Amino acid sequence: MSKIINVIDLGSNKIAAIQARIDKNGTFHILDAVNTDSQGIIGGDVIDINKAVESIISTVNKLKSVKLKNIFVITKGSDVKMDISRGMI
Repeated sequence: MSKIINVIDLGSNKIAAIQARIDKNGTFHILDAVNTDSQGIIGGDVIDINKAVESIISTVNKLKSVKLKNIFVITKGSDVKMDISRGMI
């Protein structure tokens, strides 16, 4: 059985997203890769939440799949904390 994962990288210059399928052997197959210019993020810190959200939504909307599950977010910043949660944008 294969599994679809999505990775979103929140950078200061661009926001990138990759969608991949992991097959039963653990091999990754890239299904889609997109990016947009980042706004509202400097040095990994969100300085304008509204612009950051717009950039994230713009990037995610470019992915071929409309319904996303299993999303992993990558970021860095001066005060990053991690919470595992379920939710929606």
